[in-house]
Amino acid sequence: MPELPCYPPGVRVFCAWCLKEGKPDAEALIGEKQPPADDSHGICPAHRTDIEDRVMALRLDAERRRIEAEQQREEAERLHKLVDP
Repeated sequence: MPELPCYPPGVRVFCAWCLKEGKPDAEALIGEKQPPADDSHGICPAHRTDIEDRVMALRLDAERRRIEAEQQREEAERLHKLVDP
């Protein structure tokens, strides 16, 4: 990021996931924030979207499993009534 001469340089914020993937600092750089601090870490928009997609998939899977368990419970109750009225 180019430094503007009228503003002090800020603290660079990197996407920790991008760095873990081995991307260079220039690609992992999210932006800058005001000091006091050393370089900091956050998450870039691409990795945030990835996390949100994963969370949504997990929620949908959990809901599907909850419904299946409820249906199995109801079927077990129905069968139990047939065997032991």
